Amino acid sequence: MSMSVTTGTRGAIEQRGAKPEGSVRRRMLLCASAALASSPATLAVAACSNGRRESSAAGARALAGKVDLIYVADPGEQELHERWAARFHELNPLVTVALTLLKEDAEYVPKLVSLVASGSAPDASYVHPSMLPGLASKGILTPIEPFASRDKSSHIDDFYSTTLDYYRYKGKLWGLVYYSGPSVTYFNKTLFDKLGVETPDRLDARKAWTWQALIETGKRLVSGEGDNKTFGYWGTSNSLHWFNVAIWGNGGEVWDAGMTRMLLDQPPALDAIDLHTSMQTKHRIVPNADEKKSLPGGFVSGRVGVLYGIRGNVPGFKDVSFQLGMAGLPAGPMGRFCRNGPNAFCLYTAARQPDAAWASANWVTQPEAQRMSFELKRSVPARKSFATSGDFERTLYPWESAAVYREASEKVRGFPLPSTYDDVNKLFGTAYNNVLDGKQTPREAIAAVLPQMNALLAQKL
Repeated sequence: MSMSVTTGTRGAIEQRGAKPEGSVRRRMLLCASAALASSPATLAVAACSNGRRESSAAGARALAGKVDLIYVADPGEQELHERWAARFHELNPLVTVALTLLKEDAEYVPKLVSLVASGSAPDASYVHPSMLPGLASKGILTPIEPFASRDKSSHIDDFYSTTLDYYRYKGKLWGLVYYSGPSVTYFNKTLFDKLGVETPDRLDARKAWTWQALIETGKRLVSGEGDNKTFGYWGTSNSLHWFNVAIWGNGGEVWDAGMTRMLLDQPPALDAIDLHTSMQTKHRIVPNADEKKSLPGGFVSGRVGVLYGIRGNVPGFKDVSFQLGMAGLPAGPMGRFCRNGPNAFCLYTAARQPDAAWASANWVTQPEAQRMSFELKRSVPARKSFATSGDFERTLYPWESAAVYREASEKVRGFPLPSTYDDVNKLFGTAYNNVLDGKQTPREAIAAVLPQMNALLAQKL
């Protein structure tokens, strides 16, 4: 059953959909240093960017109408979206942003496809990079270059280019990033100090923080028994869009440049898979499935030394009972590579209010909207101009490092995906889990799924 409420400025928001249960794994954004959204179609609004005054084109007509926007939210983020919509309405009084909150689960994309098929497409919606190829290949979404080329406030060149690459598909750009989460290392400094182990930030300072160093460090962090046992590392996700950094750092590739053939059977990729699965199967620094059941909260239990994470994890650290630290992600033989899982609102081909939807999607990447999100401490700036801003740095906890976040943003490698990525990724997850369970070696596990993976790549649109 849907509901409609107003929040903030009267009439600014039409809120539909009950709040989903549990936590949806989303993080919100930080700031960018550019102008407030203004395009040839928007209400003329002056904004400050790096000391400049910018405004929309002279004689620009006012936007008008209702923008139907679908979004997802982690706990605490719903209010931010409501504030954004209310403020956008204040700046564009003839525009109402109708927010629909959906849970980000296995049914999210099918619901979007169903809305389009029924003639009820939204004007814009949240789209994760892993969803983009499947939606764009169906003709559901529309590229944003025509809008950006007419709207100087978008400042495409201000974004970290490799972060923006996550929203490129078939050579076209489909969204502007409002949330960025480059990968970093968080660690339990209390546990390191208690066991007399050199911390990742110190190792990193002398260029010695590598995946191999993580294994050696992790061994020294394993102690105790049963419910008192401590572990060196929480582990690496079995999703390719998280595991890719290990393959790249080892000199390998996930697939060839044309996404026509998987390269996971090549030595650099196989060696990376072997190294990371060995952290659980051989070196025992990563808890197995049964051991994880005794670690409520995982890393925040205080019994795990190292987490491969993103700033979206930070709000969950608020009440931990131990001292925290952070460093860059471990490097491989070929250097440090970072992943990202940025968020953006994408526009729909069947949008009834495309100009207003664009203006709204662009505005949430701009300074005022980004400043609103600082309080959530979830995102790293997607725009280079904000990476050194005092506004961003003031949101950091004392143990966080702006320099580490900046380097992580600079080390991000884009990861454009094929339209059949979800199915390819499921096969990799199956193979990876079979290795962890001792059913197959990395070579056997990858060989078993490779033909299906290659067949899926051949089916991509």
